[in-house]
Amino acid sequence: MHRTYYRVLREKFSLPSQYAVNISRKTATIYASKNKWDKPPKRKSLSVDLTFNRTFSIKSDKRIVSITTLNGRLKNIPYLGWGKHYEYLEKGRIGDPVLVYDKASNEFFLHVPALIELDLQIPQEIIGIDVGEVNTVALVSSKGNKEIVPKTEEYKRVKEKYQRLRQTLQSKGTRSAKRKMKTLAGREKRFVESFMHYVSKYLVSRSPQAIFVLEDLTGIRERRRVKRKNTEEIRQSNQWAFRSFQSKLYYKSILYNGISPIFVDPSYISQMCPVCGYTSKENRKSQSEFECKNCGYKEHADIVGATNIMVRGLVEVQEQYQGLIVNQPNALLYGMEQAPASLSKSS
Repeated sequence: MHRTYYRVLREKFSLPSQYAVNISRKTATIYASKNKWDKPPKRKSLSVDLTFNRTFSIKSDKRIVSITTLNGRLKNIPYLGWGKHYEYLEKGRIGDPVLVYDKASNEFFLHVPALIELDLQIPQEIIGIDVGEVNTVALVSSKGNKEIVPKTEEYKRVKEKYQRLRQTLQSKGTRSAKRKMKTLAGREKRFVESFMHYVSKYLVSRSPQAIFVLEDLTGIRERRRVKRKNTEEIRQSNQWAFRSFQSKLYYKSILYNGISPIFVDPSYISQMCPVCGYTSKENRKSQSEFECKNCGYKEHADIVGATNIMVRGLVEVQEQYQGLIVNQPNALLYGMEQAPASLSKSS
Protein backbone atom coordinates (compact mmCIF):
# COMPACT_ATOMS: atom_id res chain seq x y z
CA MET A 1 0.00 0.00 0.00
CA HIS A 2 2.85 2.35 0.84
CA ARG A 3 4.59 1.75 -2.49
CA THR A 4 1.34 2.19 -4.40
CA TYR A 5 -0.05 5.34 -2.77
CA TYR A 6 2.86 7.23 -1.24
CA ARG A 7 3.44 9.57 -4.18
CA VAL A 8 -0.30 9.94 -4.80
CA LEU A 9 -0.84 11.11 -1.23
CA ARG A 10 2.09 13.50 -1.40
CA GLU A 11 1.10 15.09 -4.72
CA LYS A 12 -2.72 15.07 -4.53
CA PHE A 13 -3.07 16.23 -0.92
CA SER A 14 0.27 18.02 -0.42
CA LEU A 15 0.98 15.89 2.63
CA PRO A 16 4.29 15.93 4.49
CA SER A 17 6.17 12.68 3.92
CA GLN A 18 5.62 11.21 7.39
CA TYR A 19 1.86 11.78 7.23
CA ALA A 20 1.70 9.95 3.90
CA VAL A 21 3.49 7.01 5.53
CA ASN A 22 1.20 7.07 8.57
CA ILE A 23 -1.97 7.12 6.46
CA SER A 24 -1.03 3.90 4.67
CA ARG A 25 -0.20 2.23 7.98
CA LYS A 26 -3.45 3.34 9.60
CA THR A 27 -5.59 2.30 6.64
CA ALA A 28 -3.98 -1.14 6.53
CA THR A 29 -4.57 -1.56 10.26
CA ILE A 30 -8.26 -0.62 9.96
CA TYR A 31 -8.96 -3.01 7.11
CA ALA A 32 -6.98 -5.81 8.74
CA SER A 33 -9.18 -5.60 11.84
CA LYS A 34 -12.02 -7.29 9.93
CA ASN A 35 -12.09 -10.13 7.42
CA LYS A 36 -14.77 -8.40 5.39
CA TRP A 37 -16.10 -4.86 5.07
CA ASP A 38 -19.55 -4.33 3.52
CA LYS A 39 -18.72 -0.65 2.98
CA PRO A 40 -15.75 1.64 3.57
CA PRO A 41 -15.23 2.32 7.30
CA LYS A 42 -15.75 5.79 8.72
CA ARG A 43 -13.84 7.32 11.58
CA LYS A 44 -16.04 8.27 14.51
CA SER A 45 -13.78 11.14 15.45
CA LEU A 46 -11.47 13.47 13.55
CA SER A 47 -7.98 12.37 14.47
CA VAL A 48 -4.46 12.15 13.13
CA ASP A 49 -1.58 9.85 14.04
CA LEU A 50 1.63 11.69 14.90
CA THR A 51 5.19 10.39 14.99
CA PHE A 52 7.47 11.21 17.89
CA ASN A 53 10.53 13.26 16.90
CA ARG A 54 9.18 13.70 13.36
CA THR A 55 5.72 15.25 13.20
CA PHE A 56 5.62 15.73 16.96
CA SER A 57 8.00 16.78 19.72
CA ILE A 58 7.50 17.58 23.39
CA LYS A 59 9.30 19.48 26.12
CA SER A 60 7.77 18.00 29.25
CA ASP A 61 9.70 20.29 31.59
CA LYS A 62 8.15 23.33 29.89
CA ARG A 63 4.84 21.56 29.12
CA ILE A 64 4.81 22.52 25.46
CA VAL A 65 4.63 20.54 22.22
CA SER A 66 5.23 21.23 18.53
CA ILE A 67 3.22 19.60 15.73
CA THR A 68 3.69 19.47 11.96
CA THR A 69 0.61 20.65 10.04
CA LEU A 70 -0.24 21.16 6.37
CA ASN A 71 0.68 24.81 6.87
CA GLY A 72 4.03 24.18 8.51
CA ARG A 73 5.25 23.55 12.01
CA LEU A 74 3.29 24.88 15.00
CA LYS A 75 5.67 25.40 17.90
CA ASN A 76 5.42 26.04 21.64
CA ILE A 77 1.82 24.84 22.03
CA PRO A 78 1.00 24.61 25.76
CA TYR A 79 -0.81 21.52 27.01
CA LEU A 80 -2.85 20.85 30.14
CA GLY A 81 -3.27 17.64 32.14
CA TRP A 82 -3.27 16.22 35.65
CA GLY A 83 -0.36 15.85 38.03
CA LYS A 84 0.18 12.17 37.24
CA HIS A 85 0.18 12.93 33.52
CA TYR A 86 3.06 15.38 33.94
CA GLU A 87 4.94 12.84 36.07
CA TYR A 88 4.59 10.05 33.51
CA LEU A 89 5.63 12.28 30.61
CA GLU A 90 8.76 13.38 32.48
CA LYS A 91 9.79 9.90 33.64
CA GLY A 92 8.56 7.69 30.81
CA ARG A 93 9.70 6.99 27.28
CA ILE A 94 7.41 8.85 24.88
CA GLY A 95 5.71 6.98 22.03
CA ASP A 96 3.72 8.05 18.97
CA PRO A 97 0.71 10.16 20.03
CA VAL A 98 -2.72 10.71 18.47
CA LEU A 99 -4.28 14.16 18.09
CA VAL A 100 -8.09 14.05 18.42
CA TYR A 101 -10.57 16.84 17.75
CA ASP A 102 -13.78 16.85 19.80
CA LYS A 103 -16.44 18.67 17.81
CA ALA A 104 -18.90 19.02 20.68
CA SER A 105 -16.46 20.90 22.92
CA ASN A 106 -14.39 22.41 20.07
CA GLU A 107 -11.22 21.17 21.78
CA PHE A 108 -8.16 19.16 20.80
CA PHE A 109 -6.95 16.24 22.91
CA LEU A 110 -3.44 14.88 22.60
CA HIS A 111 -3.14 11.21 23.58
CA VAL A 112 0.53 10.67 24.39
CA PRO A 113 1.69 7.14 25.33
CA ALA A 114 4.55 6.84 27.81
CA LEU A 115 6.44 3.64 28.61
CA ILE A 116 6.98 3.40 32.38
CA GLU A 117 9.32 0.97 34.14
CA LEU A 118 7.60 -0.75 37.07
CA ASP A 119 8.68 -3.11 39.82
CA LEU A 120 6.53 -6.22 39.41
CA GLN A 121 5.23 -7.77 42.62
CA ILE A 122 4.43 -11.37 43.54
CA PRO A 123 0.71 -11.58 44.43
CA GLN A 124 -0.33 -12.83 47.86
CA GLU A 125 -4.04 -13.19 47.10
CA ILE A 126 -6.26 -14.22 44.18
CA ILE A 127 -9.55 -12.41 43.53
CA GLY A 128 -12.05 -13.69 41.00
CA ILE A 129 -14.30 -11.00 39.51
CA ASP A 130 -17.65 -11.64 37.85
CA VAL A 131 -18.91 -8.58 36.00
CA GLY A 132 -22.68 -8.54 36.34
CA GLU A 133 -25.60 -6.93 34.58
CA VAL A 134 -27.63 -6.06 37.69
CA ASN A 135 -24.72 -5.58 40.10
CA THR A 136 -21.45 -3.95 39.13
CA VAL A 137 -19.17 -6.82 40.14
CA ALA A 138 -19.02 -9.82 42.46
CA LEU A 139 -15.72 -10.71 44.12
CA VAL A 140 -14.43 -13.90 45.71
CA SER A 141 -10.96 -14.02 47.28
CA SER A 142 -8.62 -16.93 47.89
CA LYS A 143 -8.71 -15.81 51.53
CA GLY A 144 -12.40 -16.72 51.68
CA ASN A 145 -13.83 -13.19 51.40
CA LYS A 146 -16.96 -12.67 49.29
CA GLU A 147 -18.55 -9.38 48.26
CA ILE A 148 -21.07 -7.96 45.80
CA VAL A 149 -20.56 -4.37 44.67
CA PRO A 150 -23.94 -3.06 43.48
CA LYS A 151 -24.51 -0.27 41.01
CA THR A 152 -25.09 2.96 42.88
CA GLU A 153 -28.51 4.60 42.92
CA GLU A 154 -26.99 7.61 41.19
CA TYR A 155 -25.72 5.40 38.37
CA LYS A 156 -29.15 3.84 37.85
CA ARG A 157 -30.89 7.21 38.03
CA VAL A 158 -28.60 8.90 35.52
CA LYS A 159 -28.76 5.98 33.06
CA GLU A 160 -32.56 5.96 33.22
CA LYS A 161 -32.63 9.74 32.66
CA TYR A 162 -30.49 9.47 29.52
CA GLN A 163 -32.66 6.60 28.24
CA ARG A 164 -35.84 8.69 28.62
CA LEU A 165 -34.24 11.65 26.86
CA ARG A 166 -32.99 9.41 24.07
CA GLN A 167 -36.45 7.96 23.48
CA THR A 168 -38.02 11.43 23.41
CA LEU A 169 -35.48 12.76 20.90
CA GLN A 170 -35.75 9.66 18.72
CA SER A 171 -39.50 10.10 18.48
CA LYS A 172 -39.02 13.68 17.22
CA GLY A 173 -36.47 12.73 14.57
CA THR A 174 -35.55 16.34 13.68
CA ARG A 175 -32.03 17.52 12.87
CA SER A 176 -31.80 19.46 16.10
CA ALA A 177 -32.96 16.38 18.00
CA LYS A 178 -30.22 14.31 16.36
CA ARG A 179 -27.60 16.91 17.28
CA LYS A 180 -28.89 16.89 20.84
CA MET A 181 -28.65 13.09 20.92
CA LYS A 182 -24.98 13.25 19.96
CA THR A 183 -24.33 15.71 22.78
CA LEU A 184 -26.19 13.51 25.27
CA ALA A 185 -24.30 10.44 24.07
CA GLY A 186 -21.02 12.17 24.86
CA ARG A 187 -22.18 13.15 28.34
CA GLU A 188 -23.49 9.67 29.08
CA LYS A 189 -20.25 8.06 27.92
CA ARG A 190 -18.17 10.36 30.12
CA PHE A 191 -20.40 9.61 33.11
CA VAL A 192 -20.08 5.84 32.62
CA GLU A 193 -16.31 6.12 32.12
CA SER A 194 -16.02 8.12 35.33
CA PHE A 195 -18.03 5.53 37.24
CA MET A 196 -15.86 2.68 35.93
CA HIS A 197 -12.70 4.59 36.85
CA TYR A 198 -14.06 4.98 40.37
CA VAL A 199 -14.95 1.27 40.79
CA SER A 200 -11.69 -0.03 39.28
CA LYS A 201 -9.59 2.32 41.41
CA TYR A 202 -11.52 1.29 44.51
CA LEU A 203 -10.81 -2.40 43.86
CA VAL A 204 -7.13 -1.88 43.05
CA SER A 205 -6.40 0.44 45.98
CA ARG A 206 -8.02 -1.79 48.61
CA SER A 207 -6.27 -5.00 47.40
CA PRO A 208 -2.69 -3.94 46.62
CA GLN A 209 -1.30 -7.50 46.86
CA ALA A 210 -4.01 -9.26 44.84
CA ILE A 211 -3.96 -10.67 41.34
CA PHE A 212 -7.35 -10.16 39.70
CA VAL A 213 -8.84 -12.94 37.59
CA LEU A 214 -11.21 -11.74 34.89
CA GLU A 215 -13.42 -13.33 32.25
CA ASP A 216 -12.18 -13.47 28.68
CA LEU A 217 -14.98 -11.40 27.16
CA THR A 218 -14.29 -12.11 23.49
CA GLY A 219 -17.65 -12.00 21.68
CA ILE A 220 -19.66 -11.21 24.83
CA ARG A 221 -22.17 -8.91 23.11
CA GLU A 222 -22.89 -11.47 20.41
CA ARG A 223 -23.40 -14.23 22.99
CA ARG A 224 -25.78 -12.09 25.02
CA ARG A 225 -27.83 -11.16 21.95
CA VAL A 226 -28.30 -14.84 21.19
CA LYS A 227 -29.41 -15.58 24.73
CA ARG A 228 -31.83 -12.65 24.97
CA LYS A 229 -34.54 -11.83 22.50
CA ASN A 230 -36.09 -9.07 24.62
CA THR A 231 -34.82 -5.69 23.39
CA GLU A 232 -35.01 -4.14 26.85
CA GLU A 233 -32.79 -6.87 28.28
CA ILE A 234 -30.32 -6.35 25.42
CA ARG A 235 -30.25 -2.60 26.09
CA GLN A 236 -29.66 -3.09 29.81
CA SER A 237 -26.87 -5.57 29.07
CA ASN A 238 -25.13 -3.29 26.61
CA GLN A 239 -25.31 -0.33 28.97
CA TRP A 240 -22.77 -1.92 31.30
CA ALA A 241 -19.51 -1.64 29.36
CA PHE A 242 -17.81 -4.87 30.43
CA ARG A 243 -14.62 -4.58 28.42
CA SER A 244 -14.02 -0.93 29.30
CA PHE A 245 -14.22 -1.75 33.00
CA GLN A 246 -11.80 -4.63 32.60
CA SER A 247 -9.27 -2.51 30.69
CA LYS A 248 -9.28 0.10 33.46
CA LEU A 249 -8.86 -2.49 36.18
CA TYR A 250 -6.10 -4.15 34.15
CA TYR A 251 -3.89 -1.10 33.66
CA LYS A 252 -4.51 0.30 37.16
CA SER A 253 -3.49 -2.99 38.77
CA ILE A 254 -0.23 -3.02 36.81
CA LEU A 255 0.47 0.69 37.21
CA TYR A 256 -0.30 1.02 40.92
CA ASN A 257 0.38 -2.47 42.30
CA GLY A 258 2.82 -4.01 39.81
CA ILE A 259 0.58 -7.07 39.32
CA SER A 260 -0.88 -8.05 35.94
CA PRO A 261 -4.43 -9.51 36.00
CA ILE A 262 -5.14 -12.71 34.05
CA PHE A 263 -8.08 -13.80 31.90
CA VAL A 264 -9.80 -17.19 31.96
CA ASP A 265 -12.41 -19.00 29.92
CA PRO A 266 -15.86 -17.96 31.25
CA SER A 267 -17.72 -21.00 29.88
CA TYR A 268 -20.40 -22.35 32.25
CA ILE A 269 -19.23 -20.26 35.22
CA SER A 270 -22.84 -19.43 36.10
CA GLN A 271 -24.03 -23.05 35.73
CA MET A 272 -21.25 -25.00 37.46
CA CYS A 273 -21.45 -25.77 41.16
CA PRO A 274 -18.19 -24.74 42.87
CA VAL A 275 -18.65 -27.50 45.51
CA CYS A 276 -19.37 -30.68 43.52
CA GLY A 277 -18.66 -29.51 39.98
CA TYR A 278 -22.12 -30.47 38.64
CA THR A 279 -22.95 -28.28 35.63
CA SER A 280 -26.51 -27.62 34.45
CA LYS A 281 -28.70 -24.72 33.32
CA GLU A 282 -31.17 -25.76 35.99
CA ASN A 283 -28.68 -24.80 38.71
CA ARG A 284 -29.29 -21.14 37.84
CA LYS A 285 -32.78 -20.57 39.23
CA SER A 286 -32.89 -16.83 38.45
CA GLN A 287 -30.70 -13.81 37.83
CA SER A 288 -29.51 -13.90 41.44
CA GLU A 289 -30.31 -17.41 42.72
CA PHE A 290 -28.11 -20.50 42.39
CA GLU A 291 -28.99 -23.93 43.77
CA CYS A 292 -27.10 -27.05 42.74
CA LYS A 293 -29.44 -29.84 41.64
CA ASN A 294 -26.84 -32.42 42.64
CA CYS A 295 -25.59 -31.41 46.11
CA GLY A 296 -28.04 -28.66 47.09
CA TYR A 297 -25.40 -25.92 47.47
CA LYS A 298 -27.06 -22.47 47.53
CA GLU A 299 -25.45 -19.07 46.92
CA HIS A 300 -25.95 -15.81 45.07
CA ALA A 301 -25.44 -16.54 41.37
CA ASP A 302 -22.86 -13.77 40.91
CA ILE A 303 -20.81 -15.10 43.83
CA VAL A 304 -20.87 -18.56 42.23
CA GLY A 305 -19.56 -17.07 38.98
CA ALA A 306 -16.80 -15.20 40.79
CA THR A 307 -15.85 -18.34 42.72
CA ASN A 308 -15.48 -20.41 39.55
CA ILE A 309 -13.44 -17.63 37.95
CA MET A 310 -11.17 -17.45 41.00
CA VAL A 311 -10.59 -21.23 41.01
CA ARG A 312 -9.78 -21.30 37.29
CA GLY A 313 -7.38 -18.44 37.86
CA LEU A 314 -5.82 -20.29 40.78
CA VAL A 315 -4.64 -23.08 38.49
CA GLU A 316 -2.94 -20.66 36.10
CA VAL A 317 -1.46 -18.52 38.87
CA GLN A 318 0.03 -21.51 40.67
CA GLU A 319 1.71 -22.61 37.42
CA GLN A 320 2.92 -19.10 36.62
CA TYR A 321 4.36 -18.36 40.07
CA GLN A 322 5.27 -21.98 40.88
CA GLY A 323 3.32 -22.20 44.13
CA LEU A 324 4.42 -18.86 45.55
CA ILE A 325 0.89 -17.78 46.52
CA VAL A 326 0.93 -18.04 50.30
CA ASN A 327 -2.82 -17.80 50.94
CA GLN A 328 -4.54 -20.87 49.54
CA PRO A 329 -8.33 -21.06 49.05
CA ASN A 330 -10.42 -22.46 51.82
CA ALA A 331 -10.84 -26.05 50.61
CA LEU A 332 -13.90 -26.61 52.79
CA LEU A 333 -15.57 -23.48 51.45
CA TYR A 334 -15.01 -24.25 47.79
CA GLY A 335 -15.21 -28.02 47.97
CA MET A 336 -11.89 -28.61 46.19
CA GLU A 337 -11.29 -31.78 48.21
CA GLN A 338 -14.59 -33.18 47.02
CA ALA A 339 -14.25 -32.41 43.33
CA PRO A 340 -10.68 -31.76 42.20
CA ALA A 341 -11.33 -33.06 38.68
CA SER A 342 -14.28 -30.77 37.99
CA LEU A 343 -12.28 -27.71 39.07
CA SER A 344 -9.11 -28.56 37.18
CA LYS A 345 -7.66 -26.46 34.38
CA SER A 346 -9.20 -28.74 31.74
CA SER A 347 -12.72 -27.75 32.87
